[in-house]
Amino acid sequence: MSSEDEDLFVDTDYIDEDVKSIPRDKNKEKSSKDIEKQKTTIETEEEEQEEPENITISKKEYEDLLNTIKKKEAKYDELYERFQRVQADFENYKKFLEKERQKTINYASGQVVNKLLNVLDNFDRAMDLIKDRKDDPFIQGIESIYEDFHKVLKEEGLRQIDCSGKFDPYKHECLLIEEKEDCEEDQILEVFKKGYRFKDKILRPAMVKVAKNKPKPCVETNNEKSTKKETKEEKKNKNKNKTE
Repeated sequence: MSSEDEDLFVDTDYIDEDVKSIPRDKNKEKSSKDIEKQKTTIETEEEEQEEPENITISKKEYEDLLNTIKKKEAKYDELYERFQRVQADFENYKKFLEKERQKTINYASGQVVNKLLNVLDNFDRAMDLIKDRKDDPFIQGIESIYEDFHKVLKEEGLRQIDCSGKFDPYKHECLLIEEKEDCEEDQILEVFKKGYRFKDKILRPAMVKVAKNKPKPCVETNNEKSTKKETKEEKKNKNKNKTE
């Protein structure tokens, strides 16, 4: 034998003895036995289970059972319908509370904004006086504050009332009336004080001057003049007759 064959030679007798000496796992044997026992017990229990007995009842008892079932179903339907009504009422109540809460918030906010209208008017007057000084950095700072103030009030829901059209008694308050021929009736000519509304509520109507058409002068026709003369002559004749 070569040296390579000597290296590959293995003593098989020695290996067989070692394999025989390896201890077996007793737990595995026990678990397999337990599983077999459980299978046998389940099979016996299934076999021992008897079929359910058929219960015989009379016709009257059967009808009584049907009546009780119908009554229970009717009671269930009644309770379910009542539950649905209560649930709907509760949802409506929640919506009502939410509306009332929103109304309270809007009322409180409107009161605060209404107090700020005088401040806004004074701010507007000040801005009108400094129109020609926009290059001054101090004036530019005031303008930025004015814009921020307007922006905050607008976000809260404040809107200026439009005065570009005709007079609306729900939005405007007429302080002066000016007669004009070349203008439509009830046209707003001038705004003395701005009006504001907060969301859907009028906080202050706009104070304006309104146009009114001049009445056209009456021109007497020849027929009208003749009728007037006739009436005068008739009066004179009547007076003469009375004196006679």
